[in-house]
Formats: sequence, structure tokens, C-alpha cells
Amino acid sequence: NPRYARGIKRFQKESLAPNAHYLAIGQYAGDDLRRIHAFGDRIWRWGYFVEPNLSRPIEKANQPLRLLWVGRLLRLKNVDVLLRALRYVQEKDWFEDCRIVGEGPEENRLRRLARRLQLDSRRVTFHPPVSFLEVRRLMKDSDIYVMPSGRYEGWGAVVSEAMAEGCVVVSGNQAGTSMVINKPGITGLTFPCRDHRALASQLTYLGSDAVMRNRLRLNAWQQMTDIWSPRTAAERLLTLIGEIQKGHRSPFDDDGPCSRA
Repeated sequence: NPRYARGIKRFQKESLAPNAHYLAIGQYAGDDLRRIHAFGDRIWRWGYFVEPNLSRPIEKANQPLRLLWVGRLLRLKNVDVLLRALRYVQEKDWFEDCRIVGEGPEENRLRRLARRLQLDSRRVTFHPPVSFLEVRRLMKDSDIYVMPSGRYEGWGAVVSEAMAEGCVVVSGNQAGTSMVINKPGITGLTFPCRDHRALASQLTYLGSDAVMRNRLRLNAWQQMTDIWSPRTAAERLLTLIGEIQKGHRSPFDDDGPCSRA
């Protein structure tokens, strides 16, 4: 496409300005810029920032667990992978229920798939969209948040929100947040994209290990409170700008906001 090619060349030319820097949301944004040789070493890690719940998550003992998914019911969200995984876990002692909240063009297909998989309609339930405040309440009330999206999910703000509420996240390993904030075995778990058996295995692992769940829950909440909060991001950005103006490098090397992407 000649018009597209001209746009890329113009963008590359503008990126050569020494005072031009780029805040890249997610791993893919930085990778794309490097692929077209734009901005050089002036690409900085950024994200979608949500207010954390300042109340420290309480430690939860072994109990039936509540799973949650929230969003638009689109094919790229891979909700069918979650449903197929639930077929393997719905009879487990640790499983309480899974709530799927949202609407979209895939809703009827997913409801039919749930029936075909013989999922228990009392324990795997579909719900209409709710307010932002209600989403956060559901996350706080749930034990595990599942995001089965792949690389078309450039970030996935719901992961940030779930972590901020102390909900353990299991996400597809190609989703944007899986490469930045959902660090396997530290702040959550991941599974190979579209592999519903691997997702079921990770859910079963969490379901049988309360110590692991509580460790991941606390680590995730701590990360969102200390590193990925809006206040911390703003403070880091001001610091980065000041260091750049002095000709210094970024003081941040922890893969958080304003570290090198």
C-alpha cells in the first residue's frame, strides 16, 4: 500500500528528532517500533494504569473458588477456550463457579458451546454488562480472573484491575499484560494461547494450592500498588523527563513504567 508506506516513512523521519520519545503500551508496541527502526533507544515502557485498592488482600484459606471473566464477547477474546477448560474442572472439589460478564456478537455461540460441553448452568453463568464499580467489586469477590486472549489483546486492562483487587490472574501467554505485569509464578500464571487443557491444568494447580494463591495474590496487589499505580507512573514520567533533559539515562530498570521497553 503506497499510502501506508509513505505514512511509515514520515513517521520514521519524525522519530529521528533527538527530543522525540515514545511511551510504548505493552511489548508489541515497542517491538513494532524497533521493527521499523523508529525512535532508537528512546522507547519507554508504559501501560494502562488503574487505581489500586489500598486495602491489603486478606489471606484466603482452602475453599471453593470463584472464577471470573469480564469484557466484550468477541472472537479475539478466546472465551471459548475458557469454556472448554471448565469442562475439565467443573467437578473438582475446589471449584465453586465461573461468572462470564458481558455481551457481544459471540454470546449466542458461546452459550451454545456451553450447552454442548454440558457445563453446569448453575455453576457456569452468563451475565449482562455491569458498571465499572461493580466490575471491581466482582474482582474483589472472586479468587481467579481468567484472560484467555492472545496477541490481539495488546494490553488487557482487566488484568490490571483484577490484580489491583488482589485477584489471582491466569492469562494467555501472548496477551500484552502477560509480557509485562503478569509474571508467571510471581504475580500470576500463564498458559499457551488457545490451549484449553493447559488452562485447565493451571486452574487445577491453583485450586489445590492455597499457599501459592495467596502468594500470587499479594505479589500482584503489591506490584499494582507500588509500581503500576497512576501516581507512581506520573512520578516516574516526571523523573524520566528530568533525567533526559540532563542527558542522563533512565533510573528505572525494573520493567516498570519508564524503564526501557
